[in-house]
Amino acid sequence: MELGRIRKRKACNHNRHLETVTIVDGEGNEATQSSYGFVSFFGETVRRMKANDERACITREVRKELGMEFKKVAVEETKFLTRCAPDRFAAAVGQLTDDQREVVSEMGLDNLIKLNCGRLKRKLCCWLVQRTDVARCVIEFSGRELQLSANSFAYIMGVSDGGMRLQLEGDRSDVASYLDKYNATSSGINVKTLADILQNSREANDEFKVTFMLFTLCTILCPPIGVHISSSFLYSLKDTKFISKRNWASFCYDKLIQGITRYKEDHLAYVGGCVLYLEMLFCNSIVYGGLRRDRSISPIALWNGCEIKRETIVKTDKHCLSRNCMLSLAPTRLINVEIISVVAEMLSTLQKCSEADQCDSWFLPVLTVPHVVSGEGLLQRWVEENVTLTHKNNDLHTCERIIVPVNHGFAHWYLLVISVQEHCAEIWDPVPTSLTSNLFATEVQEILNCLDTVLNVKIRTKFGSCFAFRTFSIFQPYSLGKECEAHDYAVYIVMLMRRIRQTIQPAPEIWSSDEERLRLLLLLVQFENNAVRNKVLENASFYYIETQRDALKRDDDLAKRVRTNRMKSRKIGHGPRK
Repeated sequence: MELGRIRKRKACNHNRHLETVTIVDGEGNEATQSSYGFVSFFGETVRRMKANDERACITREVRKELGMEFKKVAVEETKFLTRCAPDRFAAAVGQLTDDQREVVSEMGLDNLIKLNCGRLKRKLCCWLVQRTDVARCVIEFSGRELQLSANSFAYIMGVSDGGMRLQLEGDRSDVASYLDKYNATSSGINVKTLADILQNSREANDEFKVTFMLFTLCTILCPPIGVHISSSFLYSLKDTKFISKRNWASFCYDKLIQGITRYKEDHLAYVGGCVLYLEMLFCNSIVYGGLRRDRSISPIALWNGCEIKRETIVKTDKHCLSRNCMLSLAPTRLINVEIISVVAEMLSTLQKCSEADQCDSWFLPVLTVPHVVSGEGLLQRWVEENVTLTHKNNDLHTCERIIVPVNHGFAHWYLLVISVQEHCAEIWDPVPTSLTSNLFATEVQEILNCLDTVLNVKIRTKFGSCFAFRTFSIFQPYSLGKECEAHDYAVYIVMLMRRIRQTIQPAPEIWSSDEERLRLLLLLVQFENNAVRNKVLENASFYYIETQRDALKRDDDLAKRVRTNRMKSRKIGHGPRK
């Protein structure tokens, strides 16, 4: 077939794409699952070949090579599929009548129907799933752990355990009427069938209760991996008076843990279960945990889309800083750990974009003491995540320095600078002492040993078998120490990191903590990878204009009161007031 000839394609039903699963790769890019993936890849590759060489001939051998290349690309991509759709659920809730809402509240879903968080934050959910330790039921990130439990699921999602276990088996004749109504097959009940029935339903009867609960399970609480939900749920829903008494929180939480386990162990492309719980838990506990909110309101009803956008000040591919987190940059306050990790991400991005930077430095996120002292492999997982995966395309041979901000305890920080070319590791401590020197040296030695373990293949390829991080000399330059308050240790570490990238050493003798905090705040907000930068700057400009207008109005009112008082004093005869 000649290249460029129009090919006849088989006619397809475009309505079937309504059920298409959204795919998120490892970089957070969304795409729809399509059978024409290779066709698009082939077409783009051929166009690039033709652009470079107009006489390029697409032979059978070239087609085979492109096919093999596409297979390699498809294997390397990390996909994240989920059927959890809060926006679809919210749209269905918006069509309910008042009587139907009252019935749903009696079923124990009064908090859930207030959900208004918008579309699922798929990048964030993918990030949280990858950091979930299903064995210990925790989410690990930046040295912190977020506990997962059925009780937490009940509080976050606004559902509860009524004491009755779910019944998933029984006599098929007991639910035959529902099976016929929903056109159930061996695969189960199609979610689109449930959506159509809900859209046309205006009654608040038992059939509505069963339909709505099935729709809630397959879109929010217990989403399956396909477009069908198991018809075995009908055995628990046939007696509608017992719906609110079932153990929905425990059941849905267990299904989520099972889904994450299968996703990781079997290397699947999909995750079953309520990943929205992870998103809401992260927002409620970490991003906005310090804000004063009404604790009587369930987080699923509290954090709507507008509230989340209003509280988000910095949002990058890897981190999200809330208004409360940014308040830690206020004078005399301890800086949040996440801010230092964002600074490392920002410096890495600026170094990649700047052609003037000749030195290749790897800025890694914050490493906390629990990663080092724990014997549960936390340090190795941290290195694999932030060195092997983040810098997998970077050449270790061209790397001059590896910079790691280390949070040691509640407020103390030190900066670990590993010079690859000079075979040494420096501990830059704001307040160096003989007592902490030996302790920090032991921690650094463990970090170097872990680098040897994780980067073993790269080390042998680039440097040979004689190279080893564990043989690096460890010393602490006391000249970098500065007398500063404990709450300014992190500020000083950030200042050192910025000066490393700018190849300016050492730090100035005199520096202002308040000025550095303000400068850091502006850099974070104006960071080019900040997805909400324009919105934050727009809100700040609007707030400034309104503040100036109010100030002018107050000045005018004050001037009017002064003139009025002077006129009154003249009428009385005491003369003008001074």
